[in-house]
Amino acid sequence: MHHRQHFFSTMSSVNSMSSLASPCVAALLTAPRNRFEYVRVHRATKELKRMAKQRYTRIGSSRAISSCTTTNNNNSNNNQSSSSSSSSSSSTNNNTNNNNINPVASTEDAFVNQKNRGLTLCVEGNISSGKSTFLFEVIGGESSSLKQEAFVVPEPVESWQKIPGASIEGENNVLDAFYKEPERYAYTFQNYVFITRCLQYNASKDFEAQDENSKSRFRVCERSIFSDRKVFVDSLMDAKWLTNMEFHLYNCWFDALGDESLVPDAFVYLRASPETCKRRLGFRSRGEESGVTLEYLQQLHEKHENWFREDDRTASAPKELTENVPEELKGMVKFVEITLSGKKTFPFVPVLVVDGDKDFDVALDIEKKEMYANKVRLFHRFVSEFCKR
Repeated sequence: MHHRQHFFSTMSSVNSMSSLASPCVAALLTAPRNRFEYVRVHRATKELKRMAKQRYTRIGSSRAISSCTTTNNNNSNNNQSSSSSSSSSSSTNNNTNNNNINPVASTEDAFVNQKNRGLTLCVEGNISSGKSTFLFEVIGGESSSLKQEAFVVPEPVESWQKIPGASIEGENNVLDAFYKEPERYAYTFQNYVFITRCLQYNASKDFEAQDENSKSRFRVCERSIFSDRKVFVDSLMDAKWLTNMEFHLYNCWFDALGDESLVPDAFVYLRASPETCKRRLGFRSRGEESGVTLEYLQQLHEKHENWFREDDRTASAPKELTENVPEELKGMVKFVEITLSGKKTFPFVPVLVVDGDKDFDVALDIEKKEMYANKVRLFHRFVSEFCKR
């Protein structure tokens, strides 16, 4: 059903979350319903703690190096050698003394030096709209002209199909559980999707922003926490698969942990009709989705359309943005507003709308594949030059 791969390092331990977001997040840590669920929660919690601890060490080291570099750059060039040794020493100390690292309470600290990194584009679209083909063939394929420029990050589907630490067959696939009993597992699944997406997003942010030829590189992620919230969570509420309490609990997570580091520089929206998506589902090998109905795909399509229509700010976008859209992308680019609850607003996040209804053989129709790749390349250059935060 969704994206996204690795996510995040914003907790030194699960226990720190209760202080992170007031009673809202603390409410998420209530007792499991039975002893079997307790075991699953306990194992998953240990795995998340381990992942978070690893990320803290990396963040702490990078912050120490950054601090040393900044300080020494203010000195004369004669001190360059001592600057290098100081940075190395600080990094070593942070790795060996993890207890001295202040745990971050949000992903904001993971945003250190983000402006010096490559841009991030998130590819959005319905189930079976063509995202995987777009990511792994058009953008990241062996024969793609974008292969050296793009760093592709797919959804962490494998994490949903095999929960870390849950070895009992039938109890480790939350994706399958959701599709079989959506009214029972909707919140469980969507909440786990949010966590894994955050972990993955922040873990992959350290990609090299330049290749060996000093060309600018960019990250392309499959979906985002914003489509999770705007599309899938709202759809679950409409279907009454989430209770009001579960909906508000999810929002507590989203409001507490969603910050600037999780806002992409731009979106690519693969617009495909529900009928096209349903037809393509028949060719997929993901057994959990065999029961996905056309009605459900129609709901998700409407949610995507409503999201990009209701948050559209193209009419009020500065001329510096609208007038510099490449001629080849005229009519394909709009600007939407992303608002973080009680925090910052990003009024003009660019969106490239791509027609995902047209089928073509990516192995044989090289010309069409290159046409799509070139549109992404032009869009990336436009965002880099005029829209980079």
